[in-house]
Amino acid sequence: MIIDSVLRKKGIREKVNLQLISPEPHPLGILGAEAGKKVTNLLADRDIKYYPSHHVTEIRKKGVMTQESGEIPHDLLFAIPVHVAPSVLKDSGLVDGSGWVPVNSSTLATKSLNVYAIGDCAGTKVPKGVLLPRAGVLAEEQGKVVAENIVHEILGETERTKFEGRGVCYMEVGDGKAAALRANFFAEPNPEWEFATPSEDGYHEKQRFLDERMKAWFP
Repeated sequence: MIIDSVLRKKGIREKVNLQLISPEPHPLGILGAEAGKKVTNLLADRDIKYYPSHHVTEIRKKGVMTQESGEIPHDLLFAIPVHVAPSVLKDSGLVDGSGWVPVNSSTLATKSLNVYAIGDCAGTKVPKGVLLPRAGVLAEEQGKVVAENIVHEILGETERTKFEGRGVCYMEVGDGKAAALRANFFAEPNPEWEFATPSEDGYHEKQRFLDERMKAWFP
């Protein structure tokens, strides 16, 4: 959507065919079809072709081979590789059959004494049994929980801080607008979410969010 916005500002959008291929049945898979439809509507409004539930088998110089639609041609490709845990984790014995490090979803503790796992390679599960999305804001909260619990252990305290599975992310849609998406992934029986309408206020909120974290973690 940002590329769409840039091309329109340059006056060449009609010369470019934008396509999005995804193995998921819809965007925001963990939140359900209703949340996903909000994203697909944004794509449709911008004439961005969307291929859901498509599995890529090969990337060629001028085309992407998929199981479902055969070859989808391209001149320029932006590809996200399959996410896997690094070999150092696999060699450590911390990874289970899922390919991730299993953890207690509340404390992020692993099966190994005094070892915790947070972030992208932690197999944190929501109540419905699927993995928590990989997001920096969630890893940040997980890190705080682990740090506080290590302090409790060092001080000999029985108190434990729990990770609540709440987070916010911002979807930029171009034209200086963004949509805030807030979710409670640990809500039962299904995650609860709120998807704001894209706006300039949402974009400014995103910038403040970014500035706060850059100052906090990369001063």
